[in-house]
Amino acid sequence: MLLHEGQADLMHAAAAYSFSQLLVNTVCALCDARKKGRGKWLFAAGLLLFLGCDICVGLRNLAVPYAVREAAYALNWVFYLPSQVLICLGESGDVSRDSLYTMSHEKRPH
Repeated sequence: MLLHEGQADLMHAAAAYSFSQLLVNTVCALCDARKKGRGKWLFAAGLLLFLGCDICVGLRNLAVPYAVREAAYALNWVFYLPSQVLICLGESGDVSRDSLYTMSHEKRPH
């Protein structure tokens, strides 16, 4: 997709804003986890992995060597799925082994 100069500037500004918000939220989550325990650590770790995923997406869109782009593409998926699982588990509040088994085997209405 070709962008005009004004569109590219707007896209870069939106990406910078999004990244800065994710970075601030990750730092806040890490600080919060120090005070509140295990569930918050899972959430903070999920955001940290999501930050890694976001960095990989950024690297793929920069003018970097082919090998770096390919590594970033592979790492993108290494970071993404675990980040989403940890974010969900960290926000569920109950992260005991029994509750995880119950959540995965609940009867769902048809």
